[in-house]
Amino acid sequence: MTGPEHWRIAYPAFIVAMVLLGITSYFLLRRLDGRGSAPGGKSS
Repeated sequence: MTGPEHWRIAYPAFIVAMVLLGITSYFLLRRLDGRGSAPGGKSS
């Protein structure tokens, strides 16, 4: 996909992008899960 000459840059960049996407998804889902679950907007 990236070619033999650019794999040393591409693979770490893909890993960093996946980690950032996972962290962003975690916090977004955590934030959305807390809404409306308890009166007053506070989660248990």
